[in-house]
Amino acid sequence: MSLFALGPGAVFVPDTMPAARAVSPFALRSLLVLGCAVSVLLAAWLSAPATALRADAELVFLLRGMALIKAAIVLAAVGVLCWRFGQPVVPRVAAAYFVGACL
Repeated sequence: MSLFALGPGAVFVPDTMPAARAVSPFALRSLLVLGCAVSVLLAAWLSAPATALRADAELVFLLRGMALIKAAIVLAAVGVLCWRFGQPVVPRVAAAYFVGACL
């Protein structure tokens, strides 16, 4: 941060990010896709819905519909993040985006 004005009402202006600290867009996008794939595989592996889903056909219909809605939201979020990772991103912010998307 650089000091723009001195005194009680000092205004801080953020410096531009140095190029050395920027992470490549390809690496960020690859990590995003890999993290989302690992999250999906872990969720599928840890859940055992086969016995619970056999009990009620309407429950199966409801859960699959909810899963489709959530999948659409996740695809939109991943698309926005892929676009955002095309611009320079501070590593701390990129890590927050990555963790948020994978959770």
